[in-house]
Amino acid sequence: MLSETTKAALYLAQYYGGKTSLMSTIIKIFSKEEIEETLGLLESYNIIKPVGESNERCIDNYELVCSLETFSLLDILNATGGAISFNSATLEEFDGNSYRMTGNLNRFNQVVRRYLATFPVSDL
Repeated sequence: MLSETTKAALYLAQYYGGKTSLMSTIIKIFSKEEIEETLGLLESYNIIKPVGESNERCIDNYELVCSLETFSLLDILNATGGAISFNSATLEEFDGNSYRMTGNLNRFNQVVRRYLATFPVSDL
């Protein structure tokens, strides 16, 4: 259901939050390139920040910006451009004949976004 990048981001967020010691699992499942890409996404979305002086993008050079409980599944999906298409608040636009469908999709999108925002990453 979730993209590989989203899974990597969840593993990394949980690792940084101290919830799990998944370092060996992360390294086995994801390539170095996937980890580097995911670290960049998490950093650009202000979920993690670099520590120390190194500019190298490796797992040990980052920490969470704030506690793991403050981040939701929606935050991770937004950071990774997740596979679930409810990560955008953009309204759907259709021609005049599909006004009802447009309204229903937009309401559904809003409901799912609110629901996803209630899942702290620490609970996943």
